[in-house]
Amino acid sequence: MGAERSLPRTIVALLAVAFLLVACGKENESYPSLVTEMVCLYTDRDGTMTQMVTDDGTQYDISGQQLTGYHASALYRGVCGFVPDGSGKAEIFTLMPVTALHEVKDASEIKRDPTDVISIWRRGPFLNFHLSPMTRGGEQSWAFFKDSVRANSLGGSTYYISLIHDQGDDVAAYHENLYASTFVDSIAQNRTAADSISVAVVTFDGLRHYRVSGE
Repeated sequence: MGAERSLPRTIVALLAVAFLLVACGKENESYPSLVTEMVCLYTDRDGTMTQMVTDDGTQYDISGQQLTGYHASALYRGVCGFVPDGSGKAEIFTLMPVTALHEVKDASEIKRDPTDVISIWRRGPFLNFHLSPMTRGGEQSWAFFKDSVRANSLGGSTYYISLIHDQGDDVAAYHENLYASTFVDSIAQNRTAADSISVAVVTFDGLRHYRVSGE
């Protein structure tokens, strides 16, 4: 996804601690509800996160929260737990990294190691994945492959893709949550309301197909 980067794991731990401190306030105090969404986070020229945009296009000012140490003028994807203040600003309490899926064009590179699928959905310009692979903390790789395009019964096109998952040498010891994302435009451009995307995933229960709206 161009300048998109994964979030360092250290900030996840720091923000989790911050959220725990807030949650441990007095029992009779009330706090605004935490909103959890997949978002884009933008840094300034100093590598500080200053703006957050949800997948539906809502923008928030997140400056002044010491979200520093990132690449300058970059886009990051994350699953963010935040509280809007009603004036265009938001306070971030939790942040999880999102894996950027790239397209694999060489069929010989296709690997389909199994993973559980929690959900696959389209929102705004992104196709998003919530997966549950098995791991022991090692490295795994993720991508997608364009299989074919076919006319559908609605008068549009269905774009068939496969999720590519290479377990590598990582031992399948326990499940973990993994979020991934790619631009819908990287799969299909000039889409109509009649178009759809079908994602083939090899799960621990066999091959499954998940269809989402293309527009």
